[in-house]
Amino acid sequence: MERAEIFQSELEQKSEHPSCVKSMVRSHVYSCFWLGLPNKFCESHLSMNCKKWDMVLVNEKGVEYDTIYLPERTGLSGGWKAFALDHKLDDGDA
Repeated sequence: MERAEIFQSELEQKSEHPSCVKSMVRSHVYSCFWLGLPNKFCESHLSMNCKKWDMVLVNEKGVEYDTIYLPERTGLSGGWKAFALDHKLDDGDA
């Protein structure tokens, strides 16, 4: 967890955009490709007033990935699979 906290601190210093660090589990990167986001992060930074909306993830190289954010479930659905596979995310990654 310490590495995740260091990474989060670095993100906050480098970007004007809100961010969070999430530890990956099997369902995030192998099977259903659903990424639940921390409720506190969603409540603080994301609108809960719609059924779904487009969210763009940008990696460290500036490559963009279109995803779908579902406020009722506070998570990413469509598009998350491409991001996870392209980055070879594994169980335990953050």
